[in-house]
Amino acid sequence: MNRLRCVSLLAVLAGLAMGSAAAEAVVLAPNHSSIAGDLDVWLAADRLNGSGALPADGASVATWEDLSGQNNDATQTTPGAQPIFKTGQIGPNARPVVRFNSVSDGTNDFMRFGQFLDYPNLTLFLVGKAAADPPVGDYQAFFSDYGTDGDELFIVQAWEGSTTSSKTMRTIVRDTDRDAIGLSALAGSDVTDYFLFTFRLDEPNDMTLRREMFPDGTFVQDTPSNAAYDSTTWQGTFGEPRMGVVSNNTGAGVLNGDIAELIIFDRKLTDDEYQGVEAYLRQKYFLPEPGAMAVWIGLLLLGVLGRRARRRR
Repeated sequence: MNRLRCVSLLAVLAGLAMGSAAAEAVVLAPNHSSIAGDLDVWLAADRLNGSGALPADGASVATWEDLSGQNNDATQTTPGAQPIFKTGQIGPNARPVVRFNSVSDGTNDFMRFGQFLDYPNLTLFLVGKAAADPPVGDYQAFFSDYGTDGDELFIVQAWEGSTTSSKTMRTIVRDTDRDAIGLSALAGSDVTDYFLFTFRLDEPNDMTLRREMFPDGTFVQDTPSNAAYDSTTWQGTFGEPRMGVVSNNTGAGVLNGDIAELIIFDRKLTDDEYQGVEAYLRQKYFLPEPGAMAVWIGLLLLGVLGRRARRRR
């Protein structure tokens, strides 16, 4: 094969590689003009300081800047309770994460927010993992909020049921206006792998769509809400939204794991919008960059052509 034909074939393969990544869905960044007005919080570890420089690997994180424009930064002023920034952790593009760990220093790492959640209507996206399975019958909270009184609760957690085979991600929602619990138990998941977890909620009691996706894309499940705990009275006092722990008790639901991105909208996104943001996160964390794919294919093809040329000699 002459050089011209080789270059042409490389160009075709590179185009196919880039085209395949773009053909999955209409990718919507969280600040896209069609949805940006409903964005409440957007935390991304690769933009920890907004447009500022990223910290060094292992640096403590006192402030995680909110990219939504709503000034809902996540903060932690106590040095011993600050999570750390870790580079090169997730996916083929080696994205950074913020690591919450109570093991290394004996102090529970967590971050606080201001009050911003609208419980009856929201869409949440989370990219992260638990470093280890929760103890049997226990859980680790990635995000939680006790609202304005003890009867309002929103929590996203890695849960270990009565057996070690039942670990899963789930959400629990309770709102005094609705007086209902939404419980999502997605069987067969592995919370110790990086995952994309998404959740949508709308009044009245429309909590039917939850989706959990892992890097290989093999696990996707939509589950109806479970109202088995409708009569439950949640005890507790006001607690602002927090990451890495239950919002009204720093000793419960402690996370030992990573968060790469957290996005919350104050309404239930449409199917197209929902899938668009999901595609944005899958492309960002779990698919090689199109340029990297083209280079990889090019190197592979050059190796094959080189072997053929040597055989002819």
